[in-house]
Amino acid sequence: MKLVKIGMLFDMLRVEEKMLMREARSQGTELDLIRVCSKPFELWQCQANNSEIFLQRCVSYFRGLHSTGVLEMGGNRVVNSLVSTLICGDKAFATMALASKGIPTPKTAIAFSKESAMLALNELGYPAVLKPVVGSWGRFLAPLNDAESAQAMFETRQYMHPLYQIYYFL
Repeated sequence: MKLVKIGMLFDMLRVEEKMLMREARSQGTELDLIRVCSKPFELWQCQANNSEIFLQRCVSYFRGLHSTGVLEMGGNRVVNSLVSTLICGDKAFATMALASKGIPTPKTAIAFSKESAMLALNELGYPAVLKPVVGSWGRFLAPLNDAESAQAMFETRQYMHPLYQIYYFL
């Protein structure tokens, strides 16, 4: 059986990556470790690498997204792909993708202004949860118990990064 050379992209070696490394060694698979933070990616030279396939293991959504894009534009195969990373890394896109395939999802809404966010909350009802569309581990999650708490949260978010001005509710 022919074994493939795998490139593994990462920004932090966690227990999961160490397990993958151990399993690759036990199978005799050549694993090329690529710490994405250690050197720049030359965008003017989007060319194929000598690995046959890449595993995307970055903890950072944005590092993973962009390093995958560079490799795919160079003709490389990456698991998970740029498209799947874009969709799954954004709560609104993931919700829409699941719902479009008939997979049950919680009642959710997205709004792009304080005014339309209040309309969405009036439809969803309280209590509700406001989440950033990108992020994990519950960071910047905000429970909204009433219109006053919602207004206060919207006031705060208008001074934050534009990603936090996309209001995703459930």
